Amino acid sequence: MDDGRPFQDVDEYKQLVLAHPEQLARCVTEKLITYFTGAQIQFADREVVEAIIESAAGDDYGLRTLLHEVIQSRVFTSK
Repeated sequence: MDDGRPFQDVDEYKQLVLAHPEQLARCVTEKLITYFTGAQIQFADREVVEAIIESAAGDDYGLRTLLHEVIQSRVFTSK
């Protein structure tokens, strides 16, 4: 890993990634916004990304919840 944590195989890597689900959800959210809008995340968009992550936390960061939140966000509707 970039922080120096070693792993032996893909299963150990998966466990390391899943240890921080909010980081994985943040990455997925940013990728969805980039894909849907065709534009990179801007500094001003970080607030929206964080709000989406907070909202999705109650549903264990499910993909369906992330999709709904991204589509309903001002970033999606205004770009």
